[in-house]
Amino acid sequence: MKTSKRLLHLFLIWSRPGASARFMCANAMRLLNPFILSLGIPGLLVFSAEAQTTWSSSSGTITFTKSDYADWTQAANQDRITSDVWITRANNQAIFNIKSESSYDATHNTSPAGTEWAIGTTADIHSLTFSTWYNTVQSVGGPPSSVGKDMVVHLIADDVYIDIKFLSYTGGNKGGGFSYVRAAETPLPVQATGFKAISDIGSITISWRTESEVDNAGFVVMKQQSGISNWQLAGSYKADQNLEGLGTSSTGRNYSFTDNKVVSGRTYGYRVQSVSTSGVVKGLSTISVTVDVPKTFALYQNYPNPFNPETVISYQLSVASNVKLEVYNAIGVKVATLANGKQDAGVYDVTFDGAGFASGVYFYRIVAAGDGGQTFVSTKKLILMK
Repeated sequence: MKTSKRLLHLFLIWSRPGASARFMCANAMRLLNPFILSLGIPGLLVFSAEAQTTWSSSSGTITFTKSDYADWTQAANQDRITSDVWITRANNQAIFNIKSESSYDATHNTSPAGTEWAIGTTADIHSLTFSTWYNTVQSVGGPPSSVGKDMVVHLIADDVYIDIKFLSYTGGNKGGGFSYVRAAETPLPVQATGFKAISDIGSITISWRTESEVDNAGFVVMKQQSGISNWQLAGSYKADQNLEGLGTSSTGRNYSFTDNKVVSGRTYGYRVQSVSTSGVVKGLSTISVTVDVPKTFALYQNYPNPFNPETVISYQLSVASNVKLEVYNAIGVKVATLANGKQDAGVYDVTFDGAGFASGVYFYRIVAAGDGGQTFVSTKKLILMK
């Protein structure tokens, strides 16, 4: 029943007339991700490239004022919210983003550039309809009439939604003064440092440390292969105890995640995200690393040995090769083919199931023909003991 309600809620938001596509996608992911996370299924998570962030007035506010006829080119008269959005107003114009435009765009009324606005608060973000600042304030009677109205500004490049309320707005061409109170940046619930990645043959280990945690359920690790745009879930605190958070802690601890599903020589991106106990996802760090390539060919002794009924045979290729791995009985008759085809450079593990064979001594043999003309042949003994 809870799942059905969540999906119905998503459908209603998606089908609501007037909602922006960006906003609908963000809300779809915000609603679905906590449910999908609970399933713990790798590759199923629908995360966006950057997690949606809200700055709520309940977490602290900043009051900004630009007086009538004050020099809007001076930093003191610009609200530099982020590196991309600096709000100000010329003496006889409406507000604009001086970081990316020289004045208010009176032709298209799209200023402030890089923003979209709505009447309401971030507490009701799922029900808001976003548009330009001009359209939004006109919907309540114009800029002076927007004074005292709860509003939300969306900084598009940063994907941040901020509570904001105008306290004053000088009408007409009478000096361009205005003031508002807006939410301040919300501190991250998880303070994490020391992100690093260590590459080995056949694996990559990501590690980091938290200095403090607030309502932290745990971490998810997203993975992206070089040349592929999609991110997939590589690890989740739902399935890996090593990624479980401390809840609320003033000390933090060390975390690590090892990915064994990699191919030597390829480059992977990893994105570490924290998930709060209420399901809010925050991106912490993104790391790119290339998997080490074996320097030589090798065939390793199977483990366990003796075995019953299964054992693992490992081998490594220093270059892409055509590989044949076969098992023979004591009189030289082939009883199984474990690998037969082209494989990239890397380390491989193959399971041999001896359930259908009699106890005794067997031999496994690899023949690898490398792309560079290399040939590798090796044979080892294994013992099936029932």
